[in-house]
Amino acid sequence: MDFLTAAGIVLDLQRKQWYFTETSHRKYNFVKAPPNINALLTVDPEPHLCQLRKNEGTHLSLPQREELNSLLEKYEECFQPGGEPTPFIEHRINTINHLPVAVPPYRMNPSKKEILKQEINRLLSEGIIEECESPYASPVALIPKPNGTFCLCIDYRKLNEITVADAYPLPRMDDLLHQAKLTPFMSTLDLRAGYHQVKVHVEDQDKRAFVCPFGALTVSYECHMVCATHLLRFKD
Repeated sequence: MDFLTAAGIVLDLQRKQWYFTETSHRKYNFVKAPPNINALLTVDPEPHLCQLRKNEGTHLSLPQREELNSLLEKYEECFQPGGEPTPFIEHRINTINHLPVAVPPYRMNPSKKEILKQEINRLLSEGIIEECESPYASPVALIPKPNGTFCLCIDYRKLNEITVADAYPLPRMDDLLHQAKLTPFMSTLDLRAGYHQVKVHVEDQDKRAFVCPFGALTVSYECHMVCATHLLRFKD
């Protein structure tokens, strides 16, 4: 017991887990050793949240996997949920002097309403959306994903019709392929909830309002190409 106290270890015998007091979110499971009267109780730590899963990087050798896992753990704070929106850019919505557009909410069956309610409550608790009063209103739809879950989508088509589009260019695909032809390794970046990481300018926030059976709310919006270009300035 003196060792457990000194090391800050907490045993959860009911769940057969243990954890350090300073990192209580990371649990370790008890695993019994092979039957032996002298065997001790051992533990099998759960995979680190930032480590590769078993089905990821299967083509890598063991030293390469260990090196990549070390790199991911070094920048663990980059993968944590929450945080402030990026300070590099704010999204503007230029509707000139057009009158506000408002679309009534879509019909939704009871099971989808319950899913939507849970998602709305989660976004509210995380500060991603907030209740509002706005002359603008866009309807919400739940779109099924391949894994059986649903994605909350907002139908902004009517708002897009009155919005002046930004003429920001996308990279040319032939230039990208030419630059990458001699590259031995290629990787991709996928932002977690990237739509929530770019703040809408305060004067345009009411234009992002959406309606659902539970009321009107407003949400952030993306302008990812501008932000990505600012952050990823590759040299030839």
